[in-house]
Amino acid sequence: MLTRDANPRGEAEFVPGDFTSDGRREDVLMRLHHTHLPKLDEAGFIEWNPNSKTITRGLRFDEIAPLIELIIANRDELPAGWP
Repeated sequence: MLTRDANPRGEAEFVPGDFTSDGRREDVLMRLHHTHLPKLDEAGFIEWNPNSKTITRGLRFDEIAPLIELIIANRDELPAGWP
């Protein structure tokens, strides 16, 4: 189960399980690795170690924690296939 308190996390955990058969999983992982994780790390929301492929909460994580909690609490309301 996804929780905001899991720390550290592996970057592969951020790819939904239904992205496994058609190459979409690798595409999502590539975008995470080359775009999203570096930006979140630079902003201080996470600390990302590309060598170990782990993510921990950054110094500014508490600023986005309410959004993460809202998404987790309402995951059943999100569109099908929404990451």
